[in-house]
Parts: sequence; structure tokens; C-alpha cells
Amino acid sequence: MSEVPEWQRKLEIVSELMRDVSRQTDPQELVRIYAAGVRRLYGSDRLVSMSRRGLEAPWYRVTRDSREADPVDPWLHRERLPLFREGLLGELLYSGEPRVIMDLKVSASDPTRGYFEGMRALYTLPQWEDGVAVNMSLRMYDDPARLDVTRYPDVLWQSNLFGRTTANLVLRRELRQAYDKLDREMKIVGGHPAFAAANGPAGDSGVGVGGELPDVHAGWRGLLRPVSTAGGGVGGSSSRM
Repeated sequence: MSEVPEWQRKLEIVSELMRDVSRQTDPQELVRIYAAGVRRLYGSDRLVSMSRRGLEAPWYRVTRDSREADPVDPWLHRERLPLFREGLLGELLYSGEPRVIMDLKVSASDPTRGYFEGMRALYTLPQWEDGVAVNMSLRMYDDPARLDVTRYPDVLWQSNLFGRTTANLVLRRELRQAYDKLDREMKIVGGHPAFAAANGPAGDSGVGVGGELPDVHAGWRGLLRPVSTAGGGVGGSSSRM
């Protein structure tokens, strides 16, 4: 039996990975699956990610470490993430530039030294938002010979596209949570006369005085829409999902 060509092996990995990614609704699980797939494709001995989101320079948080047995969800429990203001991790993050280090040396006084333990080479994967590297990942190797710089440009743009995908999934979850909260609130006030008045007579939005709220989304959309003008209404929608 002939050996499977390298391109075909990679194609199978990518196809399986993209199929799995398309099923995900939880950003944390999405990142876990994607990271595992990328390791199969490109390999690395350690992955560490940092973020400066919501922080003043030089502060930053370590959002992910592939050696963590029980990783913290950085979107739900940001306060539990390690917080630093010094160290090589921060220097790389705030430089905001792609960089390859083939002879890694970390100061003994560096508070983030533990994240580089046993590693001898790395490349950075800055993720830009409005031109600023808000997030960054480091792919690290214990043997510099295993770091293939020819793959680096492709990994960099793929990392940024995946970052946008993750951001959209986070936004989608936040919007769903906001809608669910508003639904619960509108169910409470659904029978209030003021609510019925804002939506017009029963039949306009499916809501009547003291009636049920069969379509809560229709109810609160009616409550929040601008007052209609003669012969038509004023409205619009915006979607970032």
C-alpha cells in the first residue's frame, strides 16, 4: 500500500478541523478544537496567549497556556487570568510586531519566566484590531530546528482570520444572552397596558392588553421601534454577527 502524500494528509486534517469548527457555538471550545488541529498541522511544544484588552500599558493578562490542565474561559472569567505589568511576554505583546526568536533567552528576574521553561525558539502571532495588536499568541519549540519559518506568514494570517471568527462567536453569544434577558423582562411586563399601547391593538404585533406574548421578540421590537409616520414607519437593523 502506497504512502499517503503529505498534501493529502494535511487536506484531511484541515477538512476535519473546519467541519468541527463549523459546529461550535462556545468560543472556548472553538479555540480548544482549533488549537489542537493547528498543532497537528504545524506542531509546537507550547502555546501561550496574552491580551491587553481593557488595560492600560504596560499591563496585560495571560489568557491561554497549552500546559494548563483546566484552562480558564477568558471571556467569562477574565478576573481569574494571571495579570502582569512586566516581563518578556509583555514586551512582545506591546511591540505589536511579528517576530521570530531562534535563540531564546529569558532573564532570571522575569516574572513570566515560567511560561518559557524548556523553550529555545518561538514566533509571535499578533492579532490586530483597528491596527493595534490587542492579542498575541506565542508558538514555542524546545528545538529551534523544528521551527519552520517558511510556514510563518501563512500561520500569521490564518491566526488573524481565526481571531475574527472567534470574536464574532463571542458577540453572537453576548447578543443571545442580551435577547434572552430582554425576553424575560418583556414577559413580565407583557400584560401591562403601557406595553400594549406601545404596540398598538392586538394583531399589530401579536400582543394585546392582558394577552399572552407568543412572540416576545416581536413584542420588544414593537416597543423599541420609533413612532410610525403616516403611510409608513422608520426603522433599520444592524448585524455584526
